[in-house]
Amino acid sequence: MTTVILIVAVLIGVETDNGDLGPTVKVFNYIFLGVFILEVVIKTGANAILPGTTLSQAFLRYLKDPWNKFDFFIVVVGILEVLQPLLGVGGVDGLMALRLLRMLR
Repeated sequence: MTTVILIVAVLIGVETDNGDLGPTVKVFNYIFLGVFILEVVIKTGANAILPGTTLSQAFLRYLKDPWNKFDFFIVVVGILEVLQPLLGVGGVDGLMALRLLRMLR
């Protein structure tokens, strides 16, 4: 996962430095966002394996770990970034920089 985080950081840096690099960078952003979403789903699913555990209980258990809260926040930021052009919402451009915080982990 560290490799994926570093690649995302490089892509964000290149995109920030050179502006919009076109569809290739966007495709990679979507792929890596999908990887991070999958990580959240797998970790939540792992918590749901216990008998009698509901999905909401599993998700709350997932969020008990501060790093998981942080990861979930970064995933939400990435989703907002993707939805921004579809919803016609402005002012979300600065959120891209927040994804770099994931490197601090």
